[in-house]
Amino acid sequence: KDEPERIDLPDGWELQLDKFRRLLLIRSITPARFVKSAYDYVINALGPKYGEGVVLDMEKMWEESDKCSPMICFISMGSDPSLQIEILAKNRAIDCRAISMGQGQEIHARRLLTQAYTNGTWVLLQNCHLSLEFCEEFLLQLTENTDRIHPNFRLWITTEVNPKFPIGLLQLSIKYTAEPPQGIRAGLRRTFNGLTKEQQLESNPHDKWRPLLYTVAFLHTIVQERRKFGPLGWNIPYEYNQSDFNATIQFIQNYLDESDISKPIQWKTVHYMISEVQYGGRVTDDFDKRLLKTYVKSWFCDEMFDANFQFEEKMYHIPKITRMDDIFDYIDTMPNYDSGKVFGLSPLAND
Repeated sequence: KDEPERIDLPDGWELQLDKFRRLLLIRSITPARFVKSAYDYVINALGPKYGEGVVLDMEKMWEESDKCSPMICFISMGSDPSLQIEILAKNRAIDCRAISMGQGQEIHARRLLTQAYTNGTWVLLQNCHLSLEFCEEFLLQLTENTDRIHPNFRLWITTEVNPKFPIGLLQLSIKYTAEPPQGIRAGLRRTFNGLTKEQQLESNPHDKWRPLLYTVAFLHTIVQERRKFGPLGWNIPYEYNQSDFNATIQFIQNYLDESDISKPIQWKTVHYMISEVQYGGRVTDDFDKRLLKTYVKSWFCDEMFDANFQFEEKMYHIPKITRMDDIFDYIDTMPNYDSGKVFGLSPLAND
């Protein structure tokens, strides 16, 4: 059985045990299925929202901030929020200047901050763990010279976790992480939340655009989610992020714009660009490359436009919708907990 925890208990115990005692029994008999069972128990006891991954709302966080409250992101593999910050600034028609900190960059960052204090623009300081002394410097400016700072000024910071990071700056700031959310449902929601207006479902009149956009989003989520399986997922973990997704979407848009709508899609071109350039450009292991090519060839084909096309399992298919609001409604119908089957792995790979 793929889900032995769902089998009815014998000799009347199915009716005698409440959900919590049943959970304890599963923990005793089949520990490998305890995490999934505990997940189901939390949802049944507290509600569905407690089983959903939390998708970071950059705009809401910005609205809660002020000129003297920097927003600090603790980064990890595949979690750079720079693109999301740039998209938010673009959508709000706000000038955002970024600089990557390191040796000798303090003078440029100092000049950038001075201008932003006056003009009320945004500044993104990346990798501040490499310039901790400079963090102490602008902390003083944020606490002692507040009258000289424009009310629209905002400071965004990215840093790796560092025990020497200024505690005063942490206390002053809004802190968050931008790690990819766990699960296909949460991953798809985050990916579609990050789309610009030029990338959305309604942005291209080509009838192949919407299925292709959704399939790229699904592929992006799958290659990120496989990292959680360790060596079962990838021989080498790869830092896929929103930039890889955006580059692929840009290629698809350009290809459709330049192609004859009456002619079939040249899948060899699409396969090469995705599996060798956009996503494959990061892959260094031969077996990982074979895996990525298998995904791309299986999903990017003429059959993807058929009504009965599905990704590995029947609950994962390409929705026939045209509006962004509808895509989120569809994503909300997907399961919170994904079987290993959808990744091409054993159903017990999560255990």
